[in-house]
Amino acid sequence: MAKIQPLINPVLIRIIERFPEYNDAICNLFRTIPSFNEICMDLEQCCKTLEHYQRQDSDEARLRTTEYGEILRGLELEIMQYLNDYDEKLHNESTG
Repeated sequence: MAKIQPLINPVLIRIIERFPEYNDAICNLFRTIPSFNEICMDLEQCCKTLEHYQRQDSDEARLRTTEYGEILRGLELEIMQYLNDYDEKLHNESTG
């Protein structure tokens, strides 16, 4: 499990646990890029909703679990794009 700073935003905890190798980038992007912040919040809400439906036993719940699983994967891809862009920017700045 990732080493997490005390008093960190609870939304960040889930993101850092999912992408522990990007801890510093996640914290920096969350602090400085509002659109990244929003995607992280969306992912947190999606995870909570997905967990809710996963605890249910009905056809509707299974359908929603599939739908929210797909939404979650899309949000994770968006987050990875931000992280890749961040890494590329740092690399370009260091090679100047």
